[in-house]
Amino acid sequence: MGERDAGSRQLGGDAVREESVRRCIYPGCERPAVPPHPAGGPQPSFCELEAHNALSAHLRRKELENG
Repeated sequence: MGERDAGSRQLGGDAVREESVRRCIYPGCERPAVPPHPAGGPQPSFCELEAHNALSAHLRRKELENG
């Protein structure tokens, strides 16, 4: 069967990444985004505040846009 190319390995789940801290995307929020779930999946885009979610962020951006 095929051979595995050792040079094309990806970082595993336990690997330490040298990345900047992802910030909440709610307008004006500087809090860090919630970390990814240990079982996997993408990192959330918002912080732990319940009010910071996709709908409230959209409404806030519209509010800021209209002055």
